[in-house]
Amino acid sequence: MNFTITKEMIKNSLVNKGDVARIVEVIRKANSGQDISIAFLGGSITEGCNATSFEKCYASRVYSWFKEKFKNININYINAGGGATGSIIGVHRVQKEVLSKNPDIIFIDFAVNDTESMWDKIGYESLIRRILSVKKNPALIEIFMSDCNFNNVQEQQIEIGKRYNLPMISFRNAIYQEIKANKLEWNQVSDDEIHPNDYGHFIIAELLIDFINNIINNLDGQGKDKVELGAPLYGDKYISGKVLNNKNLQVSYVNGFLEDNEGFQVFKGGWGEYAETRILVNDLEIGKHKVEIRVVDEEKPVEVRVMGLLVS
Repeated sequence: MNFTITKEMIKNSLVNKGDVARIVEVIRKANSGQDISIAFLGGSITEGCNATSFEKCYASRVYSWFKEKFKNININYINAGGGATGSIIGVHRVQKEVLSKNPDIIFIDFAVNDTESMWDKIGYESLIRRILSVKKNPALIEIFMSDCNFNNVQEQQIEIGKRYNLPMISFRNAIYQEIKANKLEWNQVSDDEIHPNDYGHFIIAELLIDFINNIINNLDGQGKDKVELGAPLYGDKYISGKVLNNKNLQVSYVNGFLEDNEGFQVFKGGWGEYAETRILVNDLEIGKHKVEIRVVDEEKPVEVRVMGLLVS
């Protein structure tokens, strides 16, 4: 099947061009014959959910375009999509799963899985500030996906992104006017309420490719990297976050629990059906803390799994 994308969709998708100096540097690096790495951090959409193959998900499509565009170098591909994870979990896993691999460009997508809570706003800004503070100066592009009712939290993420003048591309904005004008139907781009199908993945990939291609075709006069973190808009208390689990945390004493030797290591398969993260401890001094888990109905059999701890 031949998929198409209109000029209006491309035009409507551009929320903010932002400062593209870091992207320009990546393109010049590739043009000079040096290998580059591209990374994608997000939830199940980034992971490739509902695409008929991993090669047809938007991240892989963008990666394939980079390989075709720069045939004389190696393009390293990092897909750090984790089903039903939001930016709070994202900022805690970004170091191990993304930054440790020294990416040149990072695409982030948490507009559907995040909520309007202050925790998620701080989590998202913490993630952005963590990436922008890396000495390698990776380029950062925000992506805003959507559900079938055009719901997401892109407005709060746009507000944060504008604080740092970041490039932003909205799948939601691209398809909204098309659907409202009866030129497109949701079931053409998705087979459920959230996850894009092959056509939906094609659309967001083409939006990103067109944005980067325009930069390639106009490398001169594309601005200078003027990113200054300054004071955060909402906060960055999770900026140093990491995940502790049975691979890096030793259980010294067990009472009432069984030690799990398998664990929940790389967020493969996601967090099940729920995209919600509960904050157990907040605004405490560094030191030893006690977390107590109680079963509300002790007469009802229940299994509690501590899959890991997000520590900031």
